[in-house]
Amino acid sequence: MNKQVVKQGWLLKKGGRRKNWKKRFFVLLDSPKELRYYESDSASKAKGILNLNEITAIKNSTDPRAPNFSFDITTPKRVFVFSAASQEELEEWMNLIKEKVAS
Repeated sequence: MNKQVVKQGWLLKKGGRRKNWKKRFFVLLDSPKELRYYESDSASKAKGILNLNEITAIKNSTDPRAPNFSFDITTPKRVFVFSAASQEELEEWMNLIKEKVAS
């Protein structure tokens, strides 16, 4: 299966259980339509995979404790919270993910 990378880079991700923030390397794929995250940019095994078809909403984060430039991705099972390094990175990630969800 051909994996077409749309965007890759570092984001902070809020933990699901501990609620602490971890720096993760993210890869947005077009085929398959997934957002994968890794402990490092050299890791071969993904720590997690979000199927873009399961995303029900993408919006600026409503978490009052979230760092600047944060956004939420909602799936039926969980709300993921991410933080980018800048407003420009935030908008680029959100726009590309929204575009892939809609396609």
